[in-house]
Amino acid sequence: MRTHLVRPLAAVLLSLAACGPVDSSESPQGAGARARNLNQSSVVRKLIGDIDGFGISPAGKVRASGAPHTQPADVDGDGRIEPGEYLPDWNRNGSTAVGSNDDFDFRSAAERAATNGAQLTDRSLTEAGAADGKSFIFDFTVPVPGDIDYGVDHYINLVFGDYDVTPASIRVDGVVRTLTLQGGNQDGLVQMAYGIVPWSAMTDGRVVITIIAPNEPYLAFDYALLDTDQIADCDSDGIPDNLDNCRCVSNPGQEDLDSDGIGDACDPGCHVNADCDDGNACTVDTCNGEDGTCYHDSSGGLQIRLNDYNLFLLGDYTEGTDVEGKVAAGGNITMNHFSVGHEMPDTNISNVLVAGGNLTLSNGGVWGEAWHGGSYSADQSVIYPRGSVAQGTPIDFAARGAELRNLSSQLASLPVNGTTTRESWGGLMLRGTDGHLNVFQVSASDFTGAKLLSIEAPAGSLAVLNIQGISATFAGFGQSFAGGIDQRGVLFNFGDATSINAQGYGFWGTVLAPYAHITFHNGSFDGGIYAQSLTGNAEGHVNPLQDHDLCELPGDNH
Repeated sequence: MRTHLVRPLAAVLLSLAACGPVDSSESPQGAGARARNLNQSSVVRKLIGDIDGFGISPAGKVRASGAPHTQPADVDGDGRIEPGEYLPDWNRNGSTAVGSNDDFDFRSAAERAATNGAQLTDRSLTEAGAADGKSFIFDFTVPVPGDIDYGVDHYINLVFGDYDVTPASIRVDGVVRTLTLQGGNQDGLVQMAYGIVPWSAMTDGRVVITIIAPNEPYLAFDYALLDTDQIADCDSDGIPDNLDNCRCVSNPGQEDLDSDGIGDACDPGCHVNADCDDGNACTVDTCNGEDGTCYHDSSGGLQIRLNDYNLFLLGDYTEGTDVEGKVAAGGNITMNHFSVGHEMPDTNISNVLVAGGNLTLSNGGVWGEAWHGGSYSADQSVIYPRGSVAQGTPIDFAARGAELRNLSSQLASLPVNGTTTRESWGGLMLRGTDGHLNVFQVSASDFTGAKLLSIEAPAGSLAVLNIQGISATFAGFGQSFAGGIDQRGVLFNFGDATSINAQGYGFWGTVLAPYAHITFHNGSFDGGIYAQSLTGNAEGHVNPLQDHDLCELPGDNH
């Protein structure tokens, strides 16, 4: 609670009395939802009005103060006028008062139609005596033996603004009781107060507060609450603890997206499906509101993750030389006058060189950790500037091979949406316009005798070249890009090739050929190669394929 070290605020006289039964069925709408999830055992908990800061939208509103009148009415800026804050000085003349154009009325239709006192809330009551004789009427079922609040004194709790004429007290069965107030005599100050309602005043099922304020010219009520507890607000969010769905964590909006009665601010786990968004466009993300657990269904999408290795082979790697990134082969690795992993950052040096079989090295260096499942042979010139070598096989090559073959098969089945043209002069021209995925069908024979491979597609898209044929040859021609795409968005998919021969050629993109034995001399690959085996001295450069999630295929609306 905010308190102000100023002299006590003077206020109006309230008369509280227990009355006989009166037919009154109105209850303010919008407040009942706030009374759930409190592990409440109280039988009598009645709210008149709603906890909405007098219905005022306080943005840009100021309190009554001296020029230049810029102090905010909503002191903490949370969008709700609460105790310790101020009714606005609507015309910015330095006072909140009758006759100063400070009248307001933000009642809902239900509040306007009420007769239990809700019609007195969310508005200014102006002119002297305007509130005098008005009542808040609480009707309830009388607790019986066994109820937690049977025989228990209760409290009337009030939130009001600008009481500043007479002392505040209540009358209960002829006994005058002073209201406990917070705050001082600051113009427009909003305060909380409570008064005791003895059990003897509860036994007829009705409590009526009658306002006695013959001289009060300007006041306003936010709400009145009858409860077993005096008003308290542990988190100062303007919601009394006994109505707060998250008592000691501020949540003035009382958000409860999963409607479990526990405010989102103190409810662990997810609340709605959007809370479970894993950033993967191809998963269906679902929140189980009962236990706050997220579930992700990826059965409908195709994830492409081919960027962990510069060269990944299921079998042997022979005659290897320079590869800037990581190298792994499920069979034997033989490298001479070589370097591996020197372009990898210092934070990513695990499994830089992995041989499932024998590892044979000479005249070179490994910039990271090396592993061998079989024997290890290296001459004294082989160095490990930032790693070491050990025996073991940290990669399940059989499982990864199955994943690669499955991915290749799925890519090969994608519907074609790009155009492929083989020009008479030797140009192989591929053009796609989809911002997400462009699929091309290319015959392996189209590369024989080619002069240029041109790929045109938008930046950020994925170009899948589904190359059909048992064998393919690449030699002596160049590759160009247009439309914004580059090698990080190009995937050469050899779905059924078993043999690929490349000589004096540069692959600009990533090659997926899980069944192919590749012979590759005097060339380079800017991207990754995922294949069965590779023999040759082609250099590998680190330009990994970007991650792509293919859940929207060509022809879909995306």
